[in-house]
Amino acid sequence: IIGEDTAFVKQDVQSMNVQSMTGASKDQLIVFYSPGCKDCMEIMDNFMPALGNKYKNLAIKYYNVGEIKRFTLLMKLQDKFDKRARDKFFNPKPPIVLVRERLLYGVEEIKQGLKEAGLWID
Repeated sequence: IIGEDTAFVKQDVQSMNVQSMTGASKDQLIVFYSPGCKDCMEIMDNFMPALGNKYKNLAIKYYNVGEIKRFTLLMKLQDKFDKRARDKFFNPKPPIVLVRERLLYGVEEIKQGLKEAGLWID
């Protein structure tokens, strides 16, 4: 989702992919965060800028899960791409990062998952 477009809420999630749901490409990360979250600030203030500096064509978007549209998007992405969220309520705390149709939860999983995706800083 880019800007205020909320049409994704009305679409059939099973037929969507990340790009149609978020406007994201494979060279884009989406960071779901909560204001005041220490782990979120670590990812947003330290790790993501360094990643962006290393990978110049990588776009990084930040979505506050306190905004209902962003939280709704996260729930839709979980339903589509995370088997832990299927058929039950799964609400891990932020930070959560979407990379290449994969959701990563928490600082360590985010760092490991980005490394596995070939996006890593020394």
